[in-house]
Amino acid sequence: MSTQTLLTFSYITVAVGVVLGALGTLGANIFKSRLEEEKRVASSAPQPPPPLINWSDRFETGETVTLEVGDLPDSLRNALFIAHQRYKLRFLEEPCEWVSVGPIQHPAEGLVPEHTSRASPTLKGHLGRQDSEVSLGECNSPKKAQLVLMASPLTYDATGVVYLGRERVGRLLP
Repeated sequence: MSTQTLLTFSYITVAVGVVLGALGTLGANIFKSRLEEEKRVASSAPQPPPPLINWSDRFETGETVTLEVGDLPDSLRNALFIAHQRYKLRFLEEPCEWVSVGPIQHPAEGLVPEHTSRASPTLKGHLGRQDSEVSLGECNSPKKAQLVLMASPLTYDATGVVYLGRERVGRLLP
C-alpha cells in the first residue's frame, strides 16, 4: 500500500470515529432528554388520593387521634381551642364522652399550654384552668361523623376534614 492510501485510510478511520462519537453523544443526549421529560411528566401527573381512613372506627375503638386546627372562621373566634395548633382527641363509647387535650385560650386565665376537656351528656359542666367539662344535649357520635373539640361540637368527612357547619376548621391526622 502506498503512503497516500494509508493516509486516506487513516483520515477515513478518524472521520468515522468522530462521526460515531458525535452520534453516540447525540444518542445519549436524546436518551437523557427523554428520561428527563418522562420524569417531568410523571411528577406533574395527578397523584392518587391517599387511602381513606375509617375515622369512625378509630374513634369507636378508643384510639387517640390528632386534630390539626387551621384558620378559624369568625364563628369560632371565641372558642377555647386555638388556630394552627394540634389537639389529641379520644372518644369513650360509654358514657359517650369526648376527651380533648391541647392548648386553649382561657377567657380568664389567658393562654393555657395544656388543658383537658371532657364533653358528654352526663357531665355537669365547669371551666377550670387545667380541665373543663361540658354537658351536651345529645351524644355527638362518631357513627354520625361528629366529634367535640374543647367543648365545640364539630363534624368531619371521609377524608378527615373537620367542619363547623360548612366552614372548614382543620383536619384529622393519620
